[in-house]
Amino acid sequence: MLEEEQPNLITVWSHDLTVEPGKTYRYRASVSLINPLFQRLILSPEQKEKQFHKLSLVSKPSAWSEPITVAPERHFFLVADSQQKQSVDVEVFTIFNGAWRSHRFNVRPGDTIGSNVTLGAGALETPIDLSLGYAVVDLDFDAIHNMDRGLERKTTEMLYMDLATGKLETRTVAGDHKHPDLIRLRLDQKLNGLQQQQQQQARSE
Repeated sequence: MLEEEQPNLITVWSHDLTVEPGKTYRYRASVSLINPLFQRLILSPEQKEKQFHKLSLVSKPSAWSEPITVAPERHFFLVADSQQKQSVDVEVFTIFNGAWRSHRFNVRPGDTIGSNVTLGAGALETPIDLSLGYAVVDLDFDAIHNMDRGLERKTTEMLYMDLATGKLETRTVAGDHKHPDLIRLRLDQKLNGLQQQQQQQARSE
């Protein structure tokens, strides 16, 4: 049944302002309403006994929601390599002024990934800390990336460490090249750029 066909249906919105990026949550809700019979003088004996001193009416808790994972504040991808320079390029994405923006960092073993950069232009220039809390441990320019259908290709692999936990992780240029998140973020970035151009043209007309 459509909402407009249910005159007594009320849509309630709630927002969790305490979520942490990367964590997964489940929710259920109860609704509390002001009791229209609270301290009313004209009530039946039964109503007065049950409702006169009750300020609010609380619903039973709803069923638990499906798990909801909060997107991380930043994404990063291994996007280019240079065996001659013994370095790789890491592209870091973050939300800036309501849209995804990115910055590339050239790193070598021993470097931390990310630093303070300036995003925006002119009066909108803003310093942003894009430090990820990771450090490059090693680069392997002869790594093998397993592709679909059992195929393999040569690629560059970056070994990096989480500076907070000491955990080691790897990622490759070939693996990140077609990562769905990288494709989505670059498309969002492109569409946002086109929207800004259209807005600037509209203002100049």
